[in-house]
Amino acid sequence: MKTKGYLVLCLVLLIGMLSGCSSTTEADPDDKGTDPVLSEKTVDDEDGEVLQTEFEITLTNMESVESYRIDTIMENMPLFGTVIGYTLVEGNNTFTLFGIYEEYSFTLEGQRYYLEMVDGEYYASNLYLEPGDEVFGANIYEDFNSENFTKDEDGYYSSNIDYYEMTNVRVKIENDYISELIAVVNMEENIMNLTFTFSGYNVTEIDFPEYQMLEPLIPEN
Repeated sequence: MKTKGYLVLCLVLLIGMLSGCSSTTEADPDDKGTDPVLSEKTVDDEDGEVLQTEFEITLTNMESVESYRIDTIMENMPLFGTVIGYTLVEGNNTFTLFGIYEEYSFTLEGQRYYLEMVDGEYYASNLYLEPGDEVFGANIYEDFNSENFTKDEDGYYSSNIDYYEMTNVRVKIENDYISELIAVVNMEENIMNLTFTFSGYNVTEIDFPEYQMLEPLIPEN
């Protein structure tokens, strides 16, 4: 496989993991871990009853996020070593840049598109999502449940289950938002270390280039 093709394959799989395509494995019922109420900051009502843990507050806040930036470091990638890039998310629009790999994508009238460069001009190509497919969601954290995370001594929260191909998932929280997510991925028998740094909450913007529609908005039956 050519090196460029391998890089694109890895990035496509990585973006897939960030795009609501995740699945989880069941936690070990015998692994009780640490009581999250005792290991996190909590919010109490007037009677002293615990209402939400820090992790639950963070997940609630993430639900209302409209835009953000994810800086990504992929270590131990075959043929490339360490690859650094970033993704901008603004609503249903995204821009991803990893070295030679660049992608704009957006949703229009329920259809998913990405931009292709042809002879120096951008064209929007339809991804033809099947009914029920995720339109977009660079938010693997939607699958997070506070019951599956415990707080370590270094301040990170560790998950006792896996997400898609991501194992050893650890999350850092700052100001009740996710600021960092680290994980290990076994991709084609290659072990890679991933670090995602989140920033620019609700202030990130994407400047789309001018483009033409390559295909009709709604495919004809």
